Amino acid sequence: MRLLITDEFLWDLYQLQEKVLEEVTDNYYAYSEGTMKDATHQVGFFKNINGELVRTGTWKQYINGELRSVGVYDNDKLVKLVYDGVEYSAKDLYIYRLESRIRSLTTETQ
Repeated sequence: MRLLITDEFLWDLYQLQEKVLEEVTDNYYAYSEGTMKDATHQVGFFKNINGELVRTGTWKQYINGELRSVGVYDNDKLVKLVYDGVEYSAKDLYIYRLESRIRSLTTETQ
């Protein structure tokens, strides 16, 4: 029997995303995910609140091994984001989301 490796198989492998969730202590979990495709890797933590996993603490995103962004979560709410060395507060992020929504609404009506 001969194993055939097709371009389609290689593409599927290239896009493969690995996700790992490990219990660190009771109700506290470490999470990691990454892809070969764009060399993106993300790590962070979840905690179990009433049977629901919510993001907590520091989350980091790496692209090609380089740290690109750091987010700090409190009970699944993003309270701070550092992206390419620039720090954004929860208020900054809220304003940005509102501005984006306004832009999309004004574009829809034109």
